[in-house]
Amino acid sequence: MHSRYSALNPGKTPGVVLALIGLIQTSGPLAAAETVPCALVAPKYQTKGGKAIFEITLDCSAVTSKPVPLNTDLLLGLTVYDGANAKEVLRTDDDWFANRELVATPEIQVALKDSVQSNSAQVSGGPKWIVVTDANAASFDFPAKPVRVKQKGEKITVKFEGDLKALGDKRHFLYALWPSSARQTCDKRSKYSRSGCRLNGYVLGDDAGVNPLAAYPGLEINSYTYGGGDWTTERWIVERFR
Repeated sequence: MHSRYSALNPGKTPGVVLALIGLIQTSGPLAAAETVPCALVAPKYQTKGGKAIFEITLDCSAVTSKPVPLNTDLLLGLTVYDGANAKEVLRTDDDWFANRELVATPEIQVALKDSVQSNSAQVSGGPKWIVVTDANAASFDFPAKPVRVKQKGEKITVKFEGDLKALGDKRHFLYALWPSSARQTCDKRSKYSRSGCRLNGYVLGDDAGVNPLAAYPGLEINSYTYGGGDWTTERWIVERFR
């Protein structure tokens, strides 16, 4: 971790350094960014002239949503997945399993209560919601869109547009809101790199875990407990759109 004060020029005079230290001490600790509860709500999808057009709204009027920092640069990402061969299973029988949490709307929670596929809720003959991991499903990443929340109650609609051909047979989408610091450079030449890395030169998030500020349809979080320590694993809930 880099301290914001660790880059003081060692060539400055002691008086300047002491003055800065005094200012820091008298000003007290840095205030945390003010937050407001926001949620990504059900999006719209349409096709026009060979283009796929997605629109989603970040709604900052719902008090039960996750906290999002105000007046801060954020990034909204959209990924479409091929869930045709998804073979995820419930992890409730795994060793040391403790709890499963579905971070999603009540409707989605009910549909996925005892499964990783919403067999009762379907779209075009397939489950409307399924659980996937990035490693197990082919995906296509749209370039991330910048977002900034300026006030409580605000509703921000963001549009993504891309060629239908680029989506191929992928039929499920996922939106996730991230702090700008989640943008990570990547190796575009690696055969293991995902599409967003190869096309845009970056990815959102890293291997430390899935922890966006908000997501739609949501997340499945499995918690485990063991004598050596507790941990969680996260998987995406994605929605079929065609």
